[in-house]
Amino acid sequence: MSVHHGLRLRGDDESWALFTHVMKVNIPPELLKLRREIVIRCGGLPLAIVRLADVLSQKDADIDEWSSVLQQLDQDQEQVWSKALSKINEDLPLYKQRRLFYFGLFPKDYEIPVRRLIMLWVAEGLVQPEVENEDPGDVAGRCLIELIAEDVVQVTKKKLDGNVKTCHLPYALRRHWLSKAQQATFVQVYAKTRSELSISTGLVRRLVDHLDKEDFSFDHIHGHIHVVVTSMVTTTLDLKHTYISTLPSSIWKMQHLRHSLLSESYRSRFTLQPRVCSLIALQTLWGLFVDEKTLVKGGLDRLVNARKLGLACRLMPSQQQTMLSQLEAVANWVLKLKHLHTLRLKSDDESNQPWDLDLKPLSGHVNLSSIYLLGRLKNPSIVSEFPRNLSDLTLSGSGLMEDPMLKLDKLPNLKILRLLAKSYTGKLMLCPSGGFPQLRVLKLWKLEQLEEWNVEEGALQALRDLEIRSCIRLKMLPKELLHRSLLELKLTDMPSQFTA
Repeated sequence: MSVHHGLRLRGDDESWALFTHVMKVNIPPELLKLRREIVIRCGGLPLAIVRLADVLSQKDADIDEWSSVLQQLDQDQEQVWSKALSKINEDLPLYKQRRLFYFGLFPKDYEIPVRRLIMLWVAEGLVQPEVENEDPGDVAGRCLIELIAEDVVQVTKKKLDGNVKTCHLPYALRRHWLSKAQQATFVQVYAKTRSELSISTGLVRRLVDHLDKEDFSFDHIHGHIHVVVTSMVTTTLDLKHTYISTLPSSIWKMQHLRHSLLSESYRSRFTLQPRVCSLIALQTLWGLFVDEKTLVKGGLDRLVNARKLGLACRLMPSQQQTMLSQLEAVANWVLKLKHLHTLRLKSDDESNQPWDLDLKPLSGHVNLSSIYLLGRLKNPSIVSEFPRNLSDLTLSGSGLMEDPMLKLDKLPNLKILRLLAKSYTGKLMLCPSGGFPQLRVLKLWKLEQLEEWNVEEGALQALRDLEIRSCIRLKMLPKELLHRSLLELKLTDMPSQFTA
């Protein structure tokens, strides 16, 4: 497929930046109120943004007149996207069109998390691996990138590492596409009665439906009503933003389940494991709450194909010895996960203060690229044994007394580093010459004992985004960084003498 309608679609922030640049005048308060509407209506099209800004810059501050200009913009966009739709209809296979139809199931103007969209595409069977043993999620990710590259899908937000975080269909395209989608068998009309949770024969309930507060099942999922997850053939299980705390034993029978995202804030747990475990395909287990009752050894540690693991461990004062055993069991389980590429471990007490975190050397985990650790590291030397492919690292509450920079600087692919509250308790920090060759983002938060930070010549050459927050004893910015023209510096809650 080849659809062209100008330059690359701009995200929301990019669109507003371009709009204000073209206006070349102070934006009046009345127009600021229309920011969201302007960004949405332009649909990321640079030519539409420029044209609208040019027209509005020549008019007086009259809200009615601006509204009429926006209406005219809608008509112009309809013509642009009608041509694009014709091209899509001609060149895009039905199975790819269905991926676009799926956008219509989300609420209007909703910024769709890429993670959720990819998982839902996979669950609906809208992507098929092209080679044996290829992960469907990877295929779905490539499909989305293709649609973005063709300017059909608009990126709304990006992550720090540059990857897409949220997206949606451009405003005018969505209106046209939904009218076509309503005619397709993929989009169906569902019963809206709140008196029942059962579904009419032949109709499929989709997770995206539950994002709509008007949907009859919204209260059952987001309210204080216990929802039972039954054993079924699914890959459709995302409970991340729900109040579901306990999953029934039937989850262990879900042999096709690939991704399970749980409600960490509501302490989602697995019930005791039955004799038979069929979760052999599970690749994502995120937000699971682990306490003294969780069966880790001989239970969770049998899930050895996980690629993305996020656990929250909570200590109870009366169960310290049990929890030490649990943390060791978690560490041994992580050590067995040779396919792991994302790891997040949290360990705190009942007062939400960091507690002990056990971890074994991970240098052999060649696929592991992202690590988030919250808790006091029982083995501080672990920071020198992270895998070389690590690109994103966050440490919080680690209690390190030795400068971590002298160990982390050797990681050749590290792009994002966050040292958060109590991760390092020393007074001096040094980034040696040639260190951190790929690091682009560095965040230093609440390192309350840090007094002096030195950066040697040739270190941090790729750094573009530096944020220092609440490092109350830090005296000054390293001289090596003072004249970096491409460096974006953000200071929050810093002493006046530092900012001066």
